[in-house]
Amino acid sequence: MTRCLKATAVFVTLLFAGLPAAANAQPGPEHKKLDYLVGKWKVELEIKATGTTPASKASGTEECEWFANLHIVCRGEATGAAGLYKNMRTISYVPALKQYASYSVDSLGYAVLTMGAIDGGAVLPGRTVTR
Repeated sequence: MTRCLKATAVFVTLLFAGLPAAANAQPGPEHKKLDYLVGKWKVELEIKATGTTPASKASGTEECEWFANLHIVCRGEATGAAGLYKNMRTISYVPALKQYASYSVDSLGYAVLTMGAIDGGAVLPGRTVTR
């Protein structure tokens, strides 16, 4: 086990040592469009009924900040009838696809990757963003 960790550490060190300093990505105009998401938000959720759960509501906050001037990282908590709900997500612009990506994980065990465009104040279709 120790040998494996040492070999991994050496590989990672060599990998990053070989990268030129100019290889760091620089934010572009597409990244600047994400700036309005930075801050603390009030969150109100309406959960639709399914075959196994009744409809409910929850409310809380989400705080978003820049990471490396390229990504937005958000952490949120909401409380409702089912108790405390936590989530974390990253929002990024993917230049190779010319789309925005949102990756979310939550305390219910869900992990969701969504791709889309910024459209009318929403990062992804179906989401309304208001402060």
